[in-house]
Amino acid sequence: MADYGKWTVTMDEVLDKLSIPQSGKNNFYITCPCCANSEKEKKLNINIAKNVFRCAKCDTGGGPINLYSFFKTGSASPTAEECKEYVKEIKGVSSFKEADKVVFKKPKPKKIKVIDHEPTSLIKRSEAYSLMMRGIGLNVNHYNDLISRGLRREDILNNGYRSVPDISGESMSSFLRTRGHDLIGVPGFFKNDKGLWTLATQTSGYFIPVRSLEGKLERGKGYVEGLQIRSDNPDDSKYKWLSSRDMLDGSGACTWAHFCGYPEEEVLLTEGPLKADIIYRFTKMPVIAIPGVNAIAHLDRLLDLLKKYKTKTIKVAFDMDLYTNPFVEKALNKLIKTLHEKGFEAKVLKWDVNYKGYDDFLLYKFKELGGKLDDKMEDHGQNALLWKLIHWKEIRKRVSFFYCSNIFTHVFKIDIINIENICKIIKKRSFLCLIKTLLLALIMVTPIQKHHM
Repeated sequence: MADYGKWTVTMDEVLDKLSIPQSGKNNFYITCPCCANSEKEKKLNINIAKNVFRCAKCDTGGGPINLYSFFKTGSASPTAEECKEYVKEIKGVSSFKEADKVVFKKPKPKKIKVIDHEPTSLIKRSEAYSLMMRGIGLNVNHYNDLISRGLRREDILNNGYRSVPDISGESMSSFLRTRGHDLIGVPGFFKNDKGLWTLATQTSGYFIPVRSLEGKLERGKGYVEGLQIRSDNPDDSKYKWLSSRDMLDGSGACTWAHFCGYPEEEVLLTEGPLKADIIYRFTKMPVIAIPGVNAIAHLDRLLDLLKKYKTKTIKVAFDMDLYTNPFVEKALNKLIKTLHEKGFEAKVLKWDVNYKGYDDFLLYKFKELGGKLDDKMEDHGQNALLWKLIHWKEIRKRVSFFYCSNIFTHVFKIDIINIENICKIIKKRSFLCLIKTLLLALIMVTPIQKHHM
């Protein structure tokens, strides 16, 4: 709340006055009136519980009155006199007694019924996500989308992309808990109305693992910080975090930075983990990815590690609209200042302006030089999967109830012809081999224990 003399202005009142529909949650995103290119682009975060807002793109933020001013005038920095007038408008009063005694106070958090937890440790998050992802497939459409972006089959396997599952979130949660994983503090997991742990997947798309530099040298692959989702819904935000903020015993995702490759004297920095993976595929240079041009709050830890590995120069590869978009230019200047303060030399990459992203440009150059993309897969039925995109022998290794149920969910929904076609996808193994593997899985099935806590 913000206090103005005897008047109290809340974010709820401002949203109602501006006729901005609320999602029913304490934390949600709306279209920014200043920097959004379309109604579908929702970067402005509203936090009802804390009575604050902030746009991830143009970095504009403040309290309820600042939001009201932002929508009315385009400026989120009203004068004291303007604040008095806005309070009268919001409250619907004609006079403002004791207006000269307006006091601006820091908004106090609003009490909410649900319990949010801070994210648990990096290793615990990574272990839970990694085990979950081993039991999830990548469907043909998502595989082909990644191929069309320039990634190879080996990149897709190594990076661990997976389709958002359509299996029960309760089953998945129960599976993880029976394997000793505490889901408190793992973003994306929460308790439903029945008190059972489940997964907050409200959109179709595919998971993009966001990995840390920690663990890279020791185990060849960084720990999983969190999961971004590339949404299939054209009316939704393209990229969002797997998060269970404002849900019972849930946890919100942070704006973690992604790292691919190995530390060198020169490192690239771009926006978006998928873009970073593609850039690394073509350049083999180490790449940092921040989830948004203004999302540098969790970059410090990674920069400190890079200093230890003797990295000296960071080349920034934001999209080319930074030369026409003042908000991106502002964010770039802020980032460069941070890099200088950390002792790095900062450079800005430029390329053909006909290609917005550096990944787009590299893909164009690859094709221009005669490079060929890996073959796309044919869709052999609505539920056909590339079966976790793992080697056939690994399916026989992973024969718990969870994996078996996943196999049956996606296989026995389709007819016998399509099962034979799937066999051709998986290294052209025989139909008989498929039946033998499923029978082996049934013999070694492990029952799931139900947990209600």
